[in-house]
Amino acid sequence: MNDDDLNQLIDAFTAETQEFLQSMETNLLAMEAAELKERSTLVKEMLRAAHSIKGAGSMLGFPNVSAAAHTLEDCFVILRDRTDLSALEPATVTLLLQGVDALKKITTESIHHSDVSTPDQQENLETIAQIQAQFEAKYGRPESPPVPVISSSPAPETLKLIFEHELPPVFDRLETELSQASETDLAKSVTAINQVYYQLSGLAGMLQLPDFGKIAEPLRDLIDSKDLTLERLQSEGWAIAQNLQNARGQILAGKAIELPQISPAPEPESQIEVSETSETPVSSPNPPISPSSSAPLPNPQRPTIRVDLERLTELVNLVGELVINRTNLELQESELRGEVKRIRRNIVDLNQFGSQLRSEYDRMSFGDW
Repeated sequence: MNDDDLNQLIDAFTAETQEFLQSMETNLLAMEAAELKERSTLVKEMLRAAHSIKGAGSMLGFPNVSAAAHTLEDCFVILRDRTDLSALEPATVTLLLQGVDALKKITTESIHHSDVSTPDQQENLETIAQIQAQFEAKYGRPESPPVPVISSSPAPETLKLIFEHELPPVFDRLETELSQASETDLAKSVTAINQVYYQLSGLAGMLQLPDFGKIAEPLRDLIDSKDLTLERLQSEGWAIAQNLQNARGQILAGKAIELPQISPAPEPESQIEVSETSETPVSSPNPPISPSSSAPLPNPQRPTIRVDLERLTELVNLVGELVINRTNLELQESELRGEVKRIRRNIVDLNQFGSQLRSEYDRMSFGDW
């Protein structure tokens, strides 16, 4: 990234931050005259604004802005969770206005001095820290946010964008491999479906969707089966694909993911025991409703990593921005293609006019002779 690009990002950050700060100030001034329901909405808007400033400041290398916004965000969390908004005290609003004013000064100082800590910045950081201390002393500390289980709550807009634009090609590939699978190319189809599984499980892990990962898990168990046949691959594979499509629809509708019904636990255990004591594979005349009921247990030795929750949240936000930017680029590409076609038509017309002008010039030149 060159200096011009960085300056453009900083300009955009400055303009966006000013809008957020103005929004917080306006909402705080409107709190006293607002009804209880409207007050809750205003607090949520201010919380989102502080969170956005925190993330943008961290991404662009303004740690003082990010730290101050984080502290102010905690104050808004206390206001949301620990106070009685129906009996909001004017002193509380005044204190938060002072915090917004301090954050505004820190932002201005950071941009002008490349976030080099100055005495003014330190003073304003201490001001916000004192405001938080007063809030915690009066109302209590904010509760630690629980690990979000997104599948048990309405899906955020970022998830909807990802599931709307990114998953259809993956599902199309899965359905294509299932429909075109044959006995001769069974190994090739299994390899392709394995790649689809890793895409789905990776997405579920990144977006913290454990239930979606559970629905995709039978796909891995299916292709890992030793005695996999084409008929079983297609019958159970289509059932898994349908379950995944249902989960996608629930995410887009803002609903919790409903896991497909599975058979009682003793049944798969008895199947495992039979398969261990007998060399003859056990076949069921009627396939189960959900393939996960007959699938072997997942490998408990599968490697895992620990990732900070805030970094996962930032990653999800960045993925959402990438999806939006990609959509915008596709629209711009379509517009550019249309513009190129128009330019080509104009070039053809110009060539024709040029040819006519040359012909007319030659005719007039020969006429003079």
